[in-house]
Amino acid sequence: MRTRLFQIGFTLSIAASACSAAIVTRNASSAANAAATRAQWLADCGVAAPTYLVDFESGFSLGQNVSGVTGLFPGGLVITDTSSAHNAIIRGSGSFGGSSPNGSYGVAHNEQQFLELSWPEPGVDGVGFADIDHAGTTIYVDFSGGGTVQFSIETTGSGGVTGEFVGIWRNDMPRIIRLRLDASGDGSWGVDDIQWIASGSCPGDINNDGFVDDSDFVLFVAAYNILDCADPSMPAGCPADFNGDNFVDDSDFVIFVGAYNELICP
Repeated sequence: MRTRLFQIGFTLSIAASACSAAIVTRNASSAANAAATRAQWLADCGVAAPTYLVDFESGFSLGQNVSGVTGLFPGGLVITDTSSAHNAIIRGSGSFGGSSPNGSYGVAHNEQQFLELSWPEPGVDGVGFADIDHAGTTIYVDFSGGGTVQFSIETTGSGGVTGEFVGIWRNDMPRIIRLRLDASGDGSWGVDDIQWIASGSCPGDINNDGFVDDSDFVLFVAAYNILDCADPSMPAGCPADFNGDNFVDDSDFVIFVGAYNELICP
């Protein structure tokens, strides 16, 4: 039997976020600086590369309608045209108001509300994509548990490969479950290179809401008092066993304190 080195009973300090904005957004000013803007976005998200990238270069065919199709994309992504047309069509060169995708294919849309990108709970931490040939788009970001933030992105160029990178990081908000893209206006636009940061391992976030806070502390104390992951009263999966040794003990508490002081999952 494991023994306890100390009692849980002191106050944990909470570190403030390094950025006070609800979300952080990045919008390339042209296709030429898309790569640099993407690098900024990855730095915002604290990762070297996205978890998933859908560039539509293989496994798709011209004219294919991907709207509302489940199981087509990794990580639970579903792309939906919520207008009455229900069309999110794979197109090629010159098919986006005269512009082209970054490679052979992208998803063309009719600029009616909305082109929707959605993920299952618990959602994702950051989302990026290439915006092709539009005259002004409003993006609605919906979060796990409720809440929405909106922002607008600038007009892209027309003709040729005009994809400008747009990136969103959730920052102080819960995880992102949906983007609703409203480019209502002049006929046809599209997106390419959709990429996102999946909700990864975040030791301490026992209730999986994207934060390590007092609600997780209550759950941790309950698990700590049970101790052995094999005990039938321990929650399924033993989520408070952060180091994977099948006990919830002092070593896990040290990990929890570190995560609690960061507050927001990376």
